Amino acid sequence: GEISHIKISLLIKRRKIMFQFRKAERRKAKLRLALCGVAGAGKTLSSLLIAVGLKGKTCVIDTEAKSADLYAKKMEIEYGFSYEVAEFDPPFTPARYVEAIKAAEKEGFDIIIIDSLTHAWAGEGGALDMVSNITRANPRADSRAAWGKVTPEHNRLIEAILTSKSHIIATMRSKPDHFATEKEKGKYSTVKVGLSPIQRDGMDHEFTVVFDISDEHFARSTKDRTDMFDGRNFKISTETGEELLGWLNEGIDEPAVNKPAVQSVKPVAEAGQEELEASMINLFEHYKDMIDLEQDFEQAKIIGRKAWQEFSTRFNGKSELYQHKLKILIAEKGKTAGAKA
Repeated sequence: GEISHIKISLLIKRRKIMFQFRKAERRKAKLRLALCGVAGAGKTLSSLLIAVGLKGKTCVIDTEAKSADLYAKKMEIEYGFSYEVAEFDPPFTPARYVEAIKAAEKEGFDIIIIDSLTHAWAGEGGALDMVSNITRANPRADSRAAWGKVTPEHNRLIEAILTSKSHIIATMRSKPDHFATEKEKGKYSTVKVGLSPIQRDGMDHEFTVVFDISDEHFARSTKDRTDMFDGRNFKISTETGEELLGWLNEGIDEPAVNKPAVQSVKPVAEAGQEELEASMINLFEHYKDMIDLEQDFEQAKIIGRKAWQEFSTRFNGKSELYQHKLKILIAEKGKTAGAKA
């Protein structure tokens, strides 16, 4: 009665303050740039040249077998530009990409180059691999259920890119794009219509600017919210970065967020422990989903052993709790399998 009415009134009031409208204003922004091209098109070098023009502390999250190191001397001699590299080995899970981005932000990098974002989709341990492992472990499982587990993790990667306080440049490998066309009645042929990035469909639309780079190293924009590159066919240089920076810096600064006068500051060790804990939780949930979906107990044990090994390798003896949880998970799986038998 009266209590319910009060609750509803409070809910309405809360909803009223959730949406506040303001006059649209051109504000300064951070770059979200995708560079797409086949192997050898020059994506890595192009990303570094743009970073020179953006002028900031730069790092490369390198999944491409140390390719970013190949340009260190050239960039130092020709541009006086140095950068740092984080080598990123398999598994290329979207969750680990998020960890890498957060780690780069914590280190204060102004520009984060992800070279390459393709591995988060089609690399070892990437989204396609994750779905394949789940369905292979349980052939009777619906692939939609597997995607139900993997898609949210990939969405978190997209969110990490879009909400980063740093400029983000991501490279993506390209593949030929085809479609079937009817030549004669009932006869079809496959026609090549260009290139498309090896990533989730529509991933390129998440970026502010997308450049396709040809194997002759010429770039053209396939998406450009800056309106500066439409119709141009050009070679990427440091000036490209300077043009982008000029556009990004147009407008007013983002309004300052009001903070309490007194804030508790966590010790560095404590903050590091929280990130470590988050990484272990993500990894545990990833393997838990695979084990839960697996109906063959022997296969579940194999997955459990793989998970145990990865915890040991990545966290250097600091993951005893989660390794113990894995033991319990497998034991419970065994009881369930025994009961069904």
